[in-house]
Amino acid sequence: MKTEKGFPPGLDYFFPGPGEVVKTCLGDIGITQARQETITNIARGIMDKVFSLNPNQSFGDFKKEFSALKGIGEWTVNYVAMRGLGMVDSFPATDLGIIKALEKNGKRLGRKEILKMAEKWRPYRAYAALCLWNQ
Repeated sequence: MKTEKGFPPGLDYFFPGPGEVVKTCLGDIGITQARQETITNIARGIMDKVFSLNPNQSFGDFKKEFSALKGIGEWTVNYVAMRGLGMVDSFPATDLGIIKALEKNGKRLGRKEILKMAEKWRPYRAYAALCLWNQ
């Protein structure tokens, strides 16, 4: 989006706000209809204050509110908490990269096994996820 008045000099583009996302046709950006709907649901959720993007909230509160949106699952909750809100103990245990990094002798661990292993990394499991992704 081209900038409008009120933005800092030199800032030529900005990400659209939730109101604009809701009004935008996402059909030409190369993602499935389900993902288009999820993006719109997130934008509506922000506008309707269904969830907060405040990094000072508890992970439990964020998870409860954000996962109430259609199209939002456990992986997305943890990933947004980790990358978007800086919640250092969130951990996307179902992430394929993490599953592959923890594979032993060709055997992949299940979600419960991974979460049990990740307990020893508390309260910095997001950092552990980053390390696992970089293996």
